[in-house]
Amino acid sequence: MLEQLLAHGGAAVLSRPGGSLRGLPLHFAAEHGSLASVQALVQAAPQAAAVADSKKLLPVAYALRSG
Repeated sequence: MLEQLLAHGGAAVLSRPGGSLRGLPLHFAAEHGSLASVQALVQAAPQAAAVADSKKLLPVAYALRSG
């Protein structure tokens, strides 16, 4: 799946039914501690690091929580 995201720029939007922003793949990768995925997504779409999700959290907040 990471390869598909990167092929499309790495900044796809993950949304909930009804259209609210759940986050970007970068939020998900940071939350689940996937360093290699985080690095690849930031390299492909550096602007994604500055996008807040529906909870107004940046990907770095999820990375800090997951350790």
